[in-house]
Amino acid sequence: MASPFAALAARLAISAEGALKRNLTLDRSVAIARSIWPQAKVSPVGSFANGTSLHGSDIDLVVDTQNLYSRTRAGLWAQQMEDELIKNRITKPTTTAVHANARVPIVTYIDSKYLIGVDISFTTNGLANTHYVRRELDERAYMRTMIILLKYWLKSRRYNKVYTGGLSSYGLALTIIGYFNVRKTVKARNCTVEDYQRWIEERDYQRLLIDYLTFWSSQWKLATTMLEPAEGAIYKKGTKGHCGKPRNSLLCIADPTDPTNDVTNGTYKIFKLREAMKVLRNRLETVQKDVELDALENIFKKTGTEWPEDDRSRQKFKGRAAKAKSKPTKKGGIRFKTAIDRDGLKRVRFSAD
Repeated sequence: MASPFAALAARLAISAEGALKRNLTLDRSVAIARSIWPQAKVSPVGSFANGTSLHGSDIDLVVDTQNLYSRTRAGLWAQQMEDELIKNRITKPTTTAVHANARVPIVTYIDSKYLIGVDISFTTNGLANTHYVRRELDERAYMRTMIILLKYWLKSRRYNKVYTGGLSSYGLALTIIGYFNVRKTVKARNCTVEDYQRWIEERDYQRLLIDYLTFWSSQWKLATTMLEPAEGAIYKKGTKGHCGKPRNSLLCIADPTDPTNDVTNGTYKIFKLREAMKVLRNRLETVQKDVELDALENIFKKTGTEWPEDDRSRQKFKGRAAKAKSKPTKKGGIRFKTAIDRDGLKRVRFSAD
């Protein structure tokens, strides 16, 4: 008998039609990027590339400019990319934005033809992350099902954005990969070796999810420990050069592709997230084997009407126009204007002399 959890994950993941639209959207974006930088490597990264996208998910694209990256250049490139996208009618001025002063400058827009959101950056960090996650999920496909279910749950509660204190898709994937790697060597009192192996072999997602939620909401010691997910190793904070100085009470997970990077450094809502995990765990405890998919989905989603896919994309850019906070200034041959948009994010519009 098929698992209702696996069936729900299949329902929540993008359909074949949705994947086709995203591939066509990528083709249009890649063509514009290569018209500007003919030698650049342009690659999809993130959830769409590793097979964990939900309905309505954006797609992420990286333009590798052959070791010419700098933050200032990336801001200019993002502006140049936006201009070409608008010029070629791939998007409209009202459905595009440049976040040039972000840690990783990006241009974000909605494709006018397919109504798919796209984020384009100019750094190769996402490539290594995507390759690592995809390799892990291809070897242990049951983790992909868990990621899709928990991504849907995080998104419904608005805990899926790092800039608002939530957990990124990459961070979520590492909590799941790390959980399974830790469980190979560290067993809980309510999880014997035999139980753990049986849950995996039988794809008992209910027990795996409950144990995962228990691990992160109750058993993990936030104040003193950090995790290396690739090794499944637990260390005291501040050791081995990871995650900088010890920090009190925040989640600390080292990036397998860059051990000096703390992937969950911005997850400052970890306390609320842990409490929400406990609630989800308790609700999953009550699920019966013959549960209907609609009832199971109601456990994972937040009560209330959700936006249709196209409307959600448009809503992201509704009222995006920003009001300038200062006059244009000039430094080092580059003109720029700082503004604050409705998300509270700074935007800097560059122009070169």
